[in-house]
Amino acid sequence: MPTLYLLRHAKAEKAVKHAWDPAEDRSRPLTAGGMADATAVGRWFRVRNLIPGLALVSPAKRTLQTWQLAANELGAWLPIRVEEALYEASVEDLLRIIRGLPPQFTSALVVGHDPSLSDFLGSDLATCSLARIELDDWNSLTPEPTGVKIRRIRSGDDDA
Repeated sequence: MPTLYLLRHAKAEKAVKHAWDPAEDRSRPLTAGGMADATAVGRWFRVRNLIPGLALVSPAKRTLQTWQLAANELGAWLPIRVEEALYEASVEDLLRIIRGLPPQFTSALVVGHDPSLSDFLGSDLATCSLARIELDDWNSLTPEPTGVKIRRIRSGDDDA
């Protein structure tokens, strides 16, 4: 019974408002608060002894930083796959990526963006929010799945 974790990246620097450029958007780093929150995500996983079998991460700087900081705090090695399709992913893209996971992975963490993740879940995700979904198998995943547990993880949380 696989477990899927969907994590919206931590808080990033604001984009330039007058000249939106995809290359610039991809290179936006985390804020200081975002870095602290991303570290708290790793601590949240470590305290609960939850270690995802695989991390699927968007190629944007803010998602990579979120994962790197969380992984450092988690203190466990796990494979990472940078997925180009996670940047500006559609619901169909997310389904394709996750349903394509090999059955030997019993858990996976996707570090992505909004509106992709919120559209998929049918629920708004703030930055550094983590959704947990228990599945029968990877192919059983559907948009707007039932039984989703969502938690926003912040650096000041007592249990993070």
